[in-house]
Amino acid sequence: MTFDSLKNTQEGLFRIEDARPEDVEAIRIIARDAWLEIYPSEKYGITREEIAKIDWLNPEELEKRRRKIRSTVSFWVLFLPLSLF
Repeated sequence: MTFDSLKNTQEGLFRIEDARPEDVEAIRIIARDAWLEIYPSEKYGITREEIAKIDWLNPEELEKRRRKIRSTVSFWVLFLPLSLF
């Protein structure tokens, strides 16, 4: 299945759409939560606290990401739980 075949479709409990600039904050929160779940590692000395210290919602970074979405075709994808609709 190619990426284009997933655009604006519904798969199971999710609807897949191109991300919009107004989605940036939600995308960053999802990224933060995923990092907190996946990347802490005693072996490598990475703690949840260190990850939580990252400024995930830095206004300048959010704006850079919004500009990136506006200028890129089909680069960002947003998976939306159907419960939102």
